[in-house]
Amino acid sequence: MIVQTAAAGLRILSVPVRVNPPARESRLIRSIVGYVARPLATLCRIYFHYRPFRVFAALAALPLAAGIFLTARWVYLNWHEYPITGRLHIPSLIVAVLNQAVGAALLLAGVPAELQATNRRLLEELRYMLRRSELLDSGAGRRERHGRDQA
Repeated sequence: MIVQTAAAGLRILSVPVRVNPPARESRLIRSIVGYVARPLATLCRIYFHYRPFRVFAALAALPLAAGIFLTARWVYLNWHEYPITGRLHIPSLIVAVLNQAVGAALLLAGVPAELQATNRRLLEELRYMLRRSELLDSGAGRRERHGRDQA
């Protein structure tokens, strides 16, 4: 909820909450790892929900970097070693191309995900504006009726 509020550009008010002293050991928290892993997974899902292209770009960075490195290695080996040994290093080139294809596919998958997130934000804003106008209209209608009744 906090991430959604921040993404909408709204401010959050801090409210102090009084806490009772612990009466017994908690039944909700079984271990510290579980206590940290659950909110961390939720934060990752929320971040993916609001910034999907960044997530896909970060995921694509590793295979793209590996593919570029292996391509550069293949070019270097072909220029310097091929005249001596006659080896073409085709497996290295295949792995490089596969890595680049996976990275490009991840980047391309980020585009519709980002469009979907943008659509979701626009629909949220439209729904907010519609509710606001309905509330204003219903308030204005009540004022008109009360004004006629008093006259």
